[in-house]
Amino acid sequence: MVKKNTVPLMPVSKETEIFEDAYVAYRRFENGKCLELLNKLDQNEIRVMELKTQLFYRLGQYGDASSLYEKLFRQCSDDWEDERNANYMACITMQRSTKKISTRINPCLETYEQLFNYACYIIEDENYTEAIKYLEKAQVMCKEILLEDGFSDEEIEEELAIIRVQIAYAYQKMHLKEKARAAYEAINRDLISDSTTLIVLLNNLPTVQEKFNINDTRKKIKSAMKLDTHKLNKNQQAVLAFNQAVISHLSKSPEQFRKALEEYKSIVGETDNSKLLCIAESLRSKDNSCVSECCKTINNENYKFWLTILALIRSKDYIGAANYARKFVPSEIKNTFSYTGLLTSLDIFNKAENPEASLLDFALALEGSNKSLAKEAYAAAIRVSNSYKRGHSSIPIIESLLSADDKSTIVGLIKALSRSNLSGADQIAKKYLNSINVPSTQSIDIDSIENDDSILYSQKSKTGRVDVSLKSEQKDTAVVEKVKKRVQRKRKPKLPKNYDPSKTPDPERWLPKYERTSKKNISKKLREKNIGKGSQGVATGENMDYSNRPATFNNTPQSPPQGPRQQQKNNAAKKKKKGRK
Repeated sequence: MVKKNTVPLMPVSKETEIFEDAYVAYRRFENGKCLELLNKLDQNEIRVMELKTQLFYRLGQYGDASSLYEKLFRQCSDDWEDERNANYMACITMQRSTKKISTRINPCLETYEQLFNYACYIIEDENYTEAIKYLEKAQVMCKEILLEDGFSDEEIEEELAIIRVQIAYAYQKMHLKEKARAAYEAINRDLISDSTTLIVLLNNLPTVQEKFNINDTRKKIKSAMKLDTHKLNKNQQAVLAFNQAVISHLSKSPEQFRKALEEYKSIVGETDNSKLLCIAESLRSKDNSCVSECCKTINNENYKFWLTILALIRSKDYIGAANYARKFVPSEIKNTFSYTGLLTSLDIFNKAENPEASLLDFALALEGSNKSLAKEAYAAAIRVSNSYKRGHSSIPIIESLLSADDKSTIVGLIKALSRSNLSGADQIAKKYLNSINVPSTQSIDIDSIENDDSILYSQKSKTGRVDVSLKSEQKDTAVVEKVKKRVQRKRKPKLPKNYDPSKTPDPERWLPKYERTSKKNISKKLREKNIGKGSQGVATGENMDYSNRPATFNNTPQSPPQGPRQQQKNNAAKKKKKGRK
């Protein structure tokens, strides 16, 4: 064999070898090893900073990643500038989603990736309408660029699925569930190879369904958990684990709930959300041991307030709950409809004199700022006064919160005022109820209706025989003529199956068979001839005596049957019972 001269390999420096090992560890999701190897290299080298920003973004250290990108912008400017801008916007967006920061960016919207990330940045500002516009621009630009580059339709659809999922999410945040559901269902799941996009789709789709189906939701969450969840960032992993715990709680699976809750705690630690989940599961299983402990350790004052009220109501201490609600209410809850409804409910349980007072104060406080909510509170106060107020009503007349279209509220107010303020009730009735079109009764002739016999006989009357011999008055005869005559229907006679009209029927067909002349009668002597007499088993007849018969032997040996066995009739003699057939 002739040996070929092999080209000598280029010498690789130790730093390059370490960097390549770090990149391999990054692609294998060995994040700790990758960071350890990168820390051994020069931290001002561009390739080291590039890989480190990607690693920080994966680890959820968005502040460190954005700082490194800012350093890269200052040190270098090359063909990868557009990609760095898109990644920098992604870091700032994720940083704003986890922490409330006021970092502003100057968008450079030259690629569809930049348009997509800037739309996600706007979504954090809750400007969903503007975000959808940028996402639609990104969708059009993405399709045009990929078609020019020669990508297949499947690859284009896969890339567009990421943008469409974000559009559906924006509709979902705008509470447009029908548009969000249509956008989610329009995405072809079979063409999505990116596990992250598919997990987001499976996680969000059950929340926009018209009717919540626990079995379908559990299947979707289970399918999402089987995918590459390690590719998600920590925030997405926490949301998925939290939803899995909620579904396990609703489906009454305590073991799965415990596993999902432990996984959620391993990602984000012990938070108020995990404590609320624990409390919900404890209340479902009627185990109050976890409730008191979690109530003491919850940091959110709003959660602590509602849980304390819940504990007092469960112990049926309604007076204590009302006192605690009025003394220790947080400022964020005080001016809400839910808190006002709580006070009203507690006053009803405690049989207060004016249970509608809290609703009236809330309606008067919002009369100038939020008129629609004030109208709702005023209508609720009127309903409470009519339902639970036994004495005089204390409902004031607030005409700014009344409208001629809301007839139920006006009627309720008139009913409430009629117990204490008749003049006010009369005034409201004249002002708001005169516009109701009441049908006039003046043109109705009551006497003609009473004398009209068609009303009495408009329905189908019972038929009966009329005695013609009786002579009645002319009015009675007119009534009798209207009675419908009975219609006699001719039914076809039922004939036997083998009936032949040409033959005369058998006159003895009605007699029993044994009484008919065609039946063969056996004489008594012949009948009793072969009947055995004596004890059971003894036969006296000649035909029953086998002692005089010659013995016959079959000397032919039995041979096994040839071929497959077949079912044959048993030719053995069977005893027949004798007697009358």
